[in-house]
Amino acid sequence: MTLLAKYGVAYEAVCNITATPFGPTNLAAACGTGFKVIPGTPV
Repeated sequence: MTLLAKYGVAYEAVCNITATPFGPTNLAAACGTGFKVIPGTPV
């Protein structure tokens, strides 16, 4: 997942995709500790 924040800074999270939809109970387990800044942003 990629998220574009205010002022053009982009963040990403890498998630494990399974047949179970993302929800509040499994999002942290699927995506780890959260979003990290993508180097080189804003452009």
